[in-house]
Amino acid sequence: MMSKKRWVLILVIVLLVVALGGIGSVYFGVVEQPRARDVFDAPIVGDFVKEPEVDVVSASWGEITEEESELIVGVRVDNPNPVGLVFGDLLVEYDVSMNDVLMDSGVERDIELGSGVQRINFSVYLNNSRMDKWWVSHLENDELTVISFSPRVVLDFGFRSFSFDVPVFTREFSTDLLERFNREVYKEVRVLDTTVLVVNETRASWGEVSGDESVIDMEWVVDNPNSFDVPLKELRFDLFMNGVKVGEGSSENISLESGRNVVDGSLVIDNSKMGEWWVSHLRNDSVSSVRVEVSGVVGLFGEEFEVGVGSYSDSFETDLVGEF
Repeated sequence: MMSKKRWVLILVIVLLVVALGGIGSVYFGVVEQPRARDVFDAPIVGDFVKEPEVDVVSASWGEITEEESELIVGVRVDNPNPVGLVFGDLLVEYDVSMNDVLMDSGVERDIELGSGVQRINFSVYLNNSRMDKWWVSHLENDELTVISFSPRVVLDFGFRSFSFDVPVFTREFSTDLLERFNREVYKEVRVLDTTVLVVNETRASWGEVSGDESVIDMEWVVDNPNSFDVPLKELRFDLFMNGVKVGEGSSENISLESGRNVVDGSLVIDNSKMGEWWVSHLRNDSVSSVRVEVSGVVGLFGEEFEVGVGSYSDSFETDLVGEF
């Protein structure tokens, strides 16, 4: 077995090779940044010094504030060399994206790499103010999100540095908000002991999605069991996610004829509310309740009456960290 002193001597030789290589590169005008793998594969060096293997092995949510969401990432490093890489600074540069929307980037410094297998934990911070941009990308991707953590390990000797890429860690989750709106229901609305309307079905589809707003086109299938028309002066609907009001809409001056009617309306989601909802979602163990409250104003016998048309609720959860 090779002694530790001999390993140190080899690493010193590595540094000399690197230094001379750096001088030669400058002299001949070569400016391409070498990768760490180039060093580990070099003659002599590759025979003695092996490239560490790096994998992302865990992720968990840390502190969640109004401004940012801490994601604690666990990295497993297997250094096959009998001594640690002690001559240079080991850095991890990283980007975190959700559907190509950059949520955080940074550098984790002062990492000490010993011999053998070890685990390194560090935190990345998702910028909650960018959740509106993520939300748009989520809808444009059919309510699917891929979160990616792209690390790069840098071995910095001061006068020269080397880097090698680490496999990108990805997780995905999907939602189906419209499932909560497309359903058969039965809601009888009565005024003065008279049934003025019966809601039988709700339908929904995504409308226009912009940077500021996301529109859900709504339809209500409503029966008027009376022999006369019923004036529906106003129909209001509000959308809540974990108690956070994220959208609203209304329809006005609708005349419900005797028999079956289809009432149209647009529910407009304020994308700027997505950051507030995201915080509530993570603080609730990645679970969200979804509730739509519908109310209206009905005209009957020359008077106007406030009525509750219905409240529809469901829930969904996401699992970005889960089991590895």
